Amino acid sequence: MSSAALKRLTPRRLAALGVGLAALGGCWIFLAPAALGGSTSYVITSGVSMQPRFHSGDLALVRPAGGYQVGDIVAYHSHQLHTVVLHRIVATSGDRYVFKGDNNSWRDPEHPTRDQLVGKLWLQAPVLGTRLAELRTPQTMAILAGLASVLLVGGAGVQNRRRRGRRRGRQGESHRIHTRPSIGDGAAQTALIASLSALAVCLALVIFVFARPTHQPTPATQAYTQSGVFSYTARAAAGAVYPDGHVSTGQPLFSRLVDRTRFRFVYAIRSRSATHVTGSAALNAEVTSTSGWTHTIQLEPPTPFSGLDVVVGGALELRRLQALLRRVETLTADSGGTYTLTLRPDIRAGGTLAGRQFTTTFTPQLPLTLDSLELRPNPNLDASLPPASAPAFHPTQHGSVSYSTPIAATLTFRQLRVPIEAARIAALTGAIASLCALLLSALLLFYARRADEPTRIQARYRDRIVTVGHSNLGGYTDLVDLPSIDALARLAERYDCFIIHEHTDLGHAYRITDNHTLYIYLIHHQQPRPNHPSRQLQPQPELR
Repeated sequence: MSSAALKRLTPRRLAALGVGLAALGGCWIFLAPAALGGSTSYVITSGVSMQPRFHSGDLALVRPAGGYQVGDIVAYHSHQLHTVVLHRIVATSGDRYVFKGDNNSWRDPEHPTRDQLVGKLWLQAPVLGTRLAELRTPQTMAILAGLASVLLVGGAGVQNRRRRGRRRGRQGESHRIHTRPSIGDGAAQTALIASLSALAVCLALVIFVFARPTHQPTPATQAYTQSGVFSYTARAAAGAVYPDGHVSTGQPLFSRLVDRTRFRFVYAIRSRSATHVTGSAALNAEVTSTSGWTHTIQLEPPTPFSGLDVVVGGALELRRLQALLRRVETLTADSGGTYTLTLRPDIRAGGTLAGRQFTTTFTPQLPLTLDSLELRPNPNLDASLPPASAPAFHPTQHGSVSYSTPIAATLTFRQLRVPIEAARIAALTGAIASLCALLLSALLLFYARRADEPTRIQARYRDRIVTVGHSNLGGYTDLVDLPSIDALARLAERYDCFIIHEHTDLGHAYRITDNHTLYIYLIHHQQPRPNHPSRQLQPQPELR
């Protein structure tokens, strides 16, 4: 930093500079996004799982913590949903954390480890997430980037005009010692402004693309199918009715030949997605008469199960059942005639499907006809099929679970679609390239301004300058002392002539002639060079 710049740094300015730097440092420490190297993550909430604390569109700021306790609201990376989930810790299981939404009746199926935790809730801003999402549209970001570029370029222009104004003021103080505007660095200044504008645009794009998630949820459904198979078996005396002494599904059960019959129901649930199912299964037999009388026999009580399959069953003694029916007929003086025995399995299941909790029930029915002689399949079954192959023996039920699946988010502009991940890489690459160009331009500008003015003039106008050893300035009726080399260069271009350069004891003289008028630009040494040959260039008063 030059001595003049140091003199301008008064204690008040130094204090303001220190406060400003401290404020910027504090903002970076506490608010810098994690994607840009900071320690704060910004989460825009969606859904109703955390109501009434959070609503859809709120902005949550989370920061890493030294420890996480039960009751903390924490954001974590969900491997199942491929997104960030903000829920409350309700328990711990070994090295894993158990989460639950305040408004959910179930716990999260995924139990993340410490590495998956993003951070604990630090600040909450209601509705601000929705406002930020509105600012993330490409049109809004383009407008903001354009305004930033205009402000940067405009600010640079104002600063240059202020500098030129200060230089003109200094020129008025002394006609013989000229403090000339900076030249030879125009290209560096242009490159500096261009790279600064590009950096502003790239940073705006970085903020824009890093504020958008790389994946967005898409509604989807995962289907599952529940199915079952009814069957029964019994042993009987071998003979004309049952040659092998075995009774199988679909055959009538004659009570004089068959007593104990075992009924079974095989349950299965299937899905393309990995499914974890637990629940309970039971099997009942319900006897009903045409008069409305009913009687329920529990073949197997509710039994817990875990897995995708379960078998329930129980034995029924036909002779005892028919004895019961005769007693009822005697007591009621009503001959029931033909009864219906209905097998009723009761399956209640629940678990995880496609990362979502679900519950379901499955209660099919198989009606059988019962009279005083036999128990047989219902005659209403499809006669074209064997009884055991009828749909009633093979019930099915379809269901589905709604969930959201993440897909790669894209930026769309007309026909162009760019993935967010690719846009992040491009924006960061552009920002780094712009920053390198900015540093390079600033370095070139620094070295250009460190050079003395004659060197910069020579570098800029070398094709139009002719250096001479000595010349005679006499013979001109008019002498015009120009305020800048740029003015002299414009005249040389207008008259299509060279600029004559001469180095004298007093400094450097640049001139052109037009008939009897001498246009000259002088750069004076503050101290004359000693022991220099006697040729001198005496300054002439400026003609107005």
